[in-house]
Amino acid sequence: MIRILFLAIVCTLFNSMDAEAQSRRSTQEVEPKKVYKESAERKLSRVALEDLKKEIFAFSDEEADEVKGTYERLDDFLYSAPNGIDVVNKVFNIKPRLSQDEEIPVIVMGHNFTSTLVFVDQNGAPWTVDMLTDVSNTEVFSVEKKAPHIITVRAKKLAGEANLPVLLKGEHYPLTLLFDVSTKESYFTVDMVVKGFGDHSQGVSALKSIDEGAGIPPRYDTSEDINKLVMGITPDGYKKAKVFDAYASKVSDLDFMVWRKGEEMYILTPHMYFAPRPYDVHASPDGKNRLFVLKDVPIIKMRKYNKIIDLNIQ
Repeated sequence: MIRILFLAIVCTLFNSMDAEAQSRRSTQEVEPKKVYKESAERKLSRVALEDLKKEIFAFSDEEADEVKGTYERLDDFLYSAPNGIDVVNKVFNIKPRLSQDEEIPVIVMGHNFTSTLVFVDQNGAPWTVDMLTDVSNTEVFSVEKKAPHIITVRAKKLAGEANLPVLLKGEHYPLTLLFDVSTKESYFTVDMVVKGFGDHSQGVSALKSIDEGAGIPPRYDTSEDINKLVMGITPDGYKKAKVFDAYASKVSDLDFMVWRKGEEMYILTPHMYFAPRPYDVHASPDGKNRLFVLKDVPIIKMRKYNKIIDLNIQ
């Protein structure tokens, strides 16, 4: 009985406290939401943005400009070319094998400039070239082969030198090129004109064609002088030679006509060569005659039908 009475008193007290709490909540006034004017909101946004900038970017505008200028000067020193440097295209006329007294080609370039080396033969046809090793100093230069006959070189430092050995296709001796970083001059395109006939020479292809018993393919590199020679006309600057056989008898122009110019000799004939081997050949318009180009020599051997004959050139 006493336990039941105790529980009844506790329940009464709990209900009384709950009713009092609800009365207080109902009588408490709700604080109204603050409403700012548009101008005040803009000011608060600017203040908040400035505080955010200071947290993210610790420099003032003046300090930021100073830091930016420092980096610009550093990049200008490291990556810009020297002021007043001359940019030119260069042509080197070289032999496939340089003798002891001949100068080695020196390709100069400015810092961070790229030079493009183009290897061609004396007729301007591409000549395939291979790098035997990497450039001797990879810290100063970077070298890449971009095409069978094209090599690019870039200077990575403000000063330095290096060399690169290359080999022309069909040749047995390498060429060595020198690279030099310059503050005065930089070669952009460098034509390496090699005295000789490369693997893409039309003359070499034409000789291979007639060696195989085929005709001479069309040529796009014929000059005005060649066009006259294949028709039996002597161009200016050429000297027509006298041709005698082994019995000192003058041969007919229908069989052989010979011209000289400089160190070259030109033979117009319907017959074939034997020795020395020519390095170029052109066909006459009617296709009956061939114009062989070879080094100037006093005696040559030609094949007339199935007979080898000696010709004395005077």
